[in-house]
Amino acid sequence: MATYLTRTPSSSGSNTTWTFSCWTKRGTLTGSQVIFSAANSANSQFVDVTINGNNVFELDILDSNSTRTIRTSTAVLRDPSAWYHIVLVFDSTNAVSSERIRLYVNGERETSF
Repeated sequence: MATYLTRTPSSSGSNTTWTFSCWTKRGTLTGSQVIFSAANSANSQFVDVTINGNNVFELDILDSNSTRTIRTSTAVLRDPSAWYHIVLVFDSTNAVSSERIRLYVNGERETSF
């Protein structure tokens, strides 16, 4: 049985810039494993960070304009004994579109999607 940490903010706040950081260790190499997921109450806007069935990161974002962005990394994470440090930086205000979403694994920026 999976354990989940949830939080309901008291106000909407800003969703234009944020950072998510965690350590994770793969328990199994089968199926998809959600690392981070956030959505509004209607699920009309969301972000999911997953290690998919191919053992690669998948970032799935649906924004307020119904624009869906899916990025899949080329880095393969298939060591169930290793800990991975994951940092996801989101900044929709960045003037450079390629810098709006940045993913780091163990301190190295993932640039191949």
